[in-house]
Amino acid sequence: MNIVLRNQIEASAKSVHEIEQKMLRDHQYAMLCYDVQDLMRNMVDAVKSIGRYVEMLQDRHEMNMAGEWENLYRKMDHTFAQTAGLIRSLDQAKLAVDGRDAFFAAWREVRGVTAFTTAGVKEARDQIARGECVDLEELIDRVQGKGPR
Repeated sequence: MNIVLRNQIEASAKSVHEIEQKMLRDHQYAMLCYDVQDLMRNMVDAVKSIGRYVEMLQDRHEMNMAGEWENLYRKMDHTFAQTAGLIRSLDQAKLAVDGRDAFFAAWREVRGVTAFTTAGVKEARDQIARGECVDLEELIDRVQGKGPR
């Protein structure tokens, strides 16, 4: 058998194998992007659903499970952070996902809810009731080093 012809056939067989492997990897990356997009979409939908439900409870003055809702929102915040890590990894791999703006807007909404704990808000309310609060002008003076009025 001709050496050149044999080497060409072997090179072609090797190329087919490498192309198959690349196609498999590319397919896996595409599926990963779709999975992350689905996860993002589900999380955005969950934030909308929870928001509507909490509003309904507030309208009925039935927010007696504030601690449970706070825990749920905190869990959502953690899950959003983990998903954002996946998005960053995809970005680094030069892979794109749709729905980023809606995802990050929903995460900002969740972070707004989790910025203060229920216990912290109750303590602040109690301090105000006891007259232990400072008005905004006095707080600004203190921060600027002007001392109390």
